[in-house]
Amino acid sequence: MKGIKFHGKCFLADPVKKRYHTASEDCNAMGGVLGTPSSDDENDQLRDYIRQSIGPDEQIWLGFNDMITEGTWTDHTTSGITYR
Repeated sequence: MKGIKFHGKCFLADPVKKRYHTASEDCNAMGGVLGTPSSDDENDQLRDYIRQSIGPDEQIWLGFNDMITEGTWTDHTTSGITYR
């Protein structure tokens, strides 16, 4: 698999379908975390990379969840989300 780097962040799309916790653990094992876009440009580049690398209709896990409070989505730093 080949990733991409932009805005000082590295992203790698894994085409293997897996549950959120497994995807997160796999990222952690490689020294990273699930991706969290933080600008319009970063969001667009990540979307384009996903479409080109694993397909236009595929979905990925991002580093957001509502495990602390159901319905309140945050990133791994517990900051609120702006991009999806």
